[in-house]
Amino acid sequence: MRLAIIDDHPSSIQGVMTFTSRMATPPVVEGYTSLEAFAAAHDGGARFNLVLLDLTMPGHSELSALEFFRSRFDEIPVVVLSANYDASTIWTALERLNAMGYIPKSSSGEVTVSAIELVLAGGVYVPPEVFHHPEARMRSPAASTRPSANGSPRQDALSSKRVLASMTMRQRDVLQLLLKGMPDKAICRELNLSQNTVKKHKTAVFGALHVDNRTKVVLAAHRLGLIVDYEDAPM
Repeated sequence: MRLAIIDDHPSSIQGVMTFTSRMATPPVVEGYTSLEAFAAAHDGGARFNLVLLDLTMPGHSELSALEFFRSRFDEIPVVVLSANYDASTIWTALERLNAMGYIPKSSSGEVTVSAIELVLAGGVYVPPEVFHHPEARMRSPAASTRPSANGSPRQDALSSKRVLASMTMRQRDVLQLLLKGMPDKAICRELNLSQNTVKKHKTAVFGALHVDNRTKVVLAAHRLGLIVDYEDAPM
């Protein structure tokens, strides 16, 4: 397992290296202090299973570092590691730029390692505090544009019921495992299903939530307060 950390602060790189050395199977970790240095290593044949990227890189502002990374290395899973904890920035990084996670630099070593392990297993890490942030729903691209008549949270509750009602029991099973961060192969083993069948159920889940990837499944589920309930599930 190979990880790269792109951060212009050597102390941050060293900190992540220290945290990841505590993992059950420590990955090989390489640090780069600029996007250009990472690009040169990639062009020279270096390959990584995951990249941790700081947003405040030299020559970049706000999300332009992530936009640059996505434009050059779209096939590499990337997690943002940043001191920026603005709710709108987090939502945009996850939804529009398809980051697989967003780890605040204020997170403990334990949280950082757990987040990395979750992403390496195929999941998505979203800092839980962002869903309670006063700006999260107001500024998030994921927030509903159809407010309820009285402004109450009932609209989301009704939406979640409709979403679940549109799924079969097996699709709910797949959704539940997606929310736990399980990769497709693990879902196949857990449910004793073929990869093709799991793929079909995932497609149905994506359609029910009006999303097109795992990251957006997690965000949509959180936004709706979605809890998988098996009562009266269609077969």
